[in-house]
Amino acid sequence: MAGIFNLDGLWRSFLPPEFADSGQHRIIAVVKTAISAALAILLAWIVARTDTPARGTLEILITLPFFIPPVVTGMAWALLGTPRVGALNLLCSR
Repeated sequence: MAGIFNLDGLWRSFLPPEFADSGQHRIIAVVKTAISAALAILLAWIVARTDTPARGTLEILITLPFFIPPVVTGMAWALLGTPRVGALNLLCSR
């Protein structure tokens, strides 16, 4: 028998030792979700309800992150923050 599908692992993650260890991650997840939802609502309102110039271009730019793989995004952030030659570090060192 390979195993039984149940939610025991999920329920155990809410018990004291595991829950205390992941508290900070839960706070970060809630804050990131709130900021993302607020930004999404704002951009959706701008595209759907206003006469913003270049609205078609803005709509394409909003959907662009869905088509870029996370690996490429992670590599781009890593290259931007490279200690000796990253654009962010070069900008901050001036």
